Amino acid sequence: MLTLGAAAKLTGLNRTTVLRAIKSGRLSAARQDDGSYRIDPAELERVYTIRHLPDARLHDQADDVLQPDGRRD
Repeated sequence: MLTLGAAAKLTGLNRTTVLRAIKSGRLSAARQDDGSYRIDPAELERVYTIRHLPDARLHDQADDVLQPDGRRD
């Protein structure tokens, strides 16, 4: 589940734009006890194009370094 800020970052939109979509019913989100929203990534992708994916490849590349003896670290 994504926070409002994370959803905005992934779509390249402003937080206010995503919030308006939630309040209008265009985008479904779960309201938390503290008043914040959680958005399912599949629901976000249904409504908006996800433009900025977290670059998990950087972590994979760092973990995939060969050691001098030929083993992977």
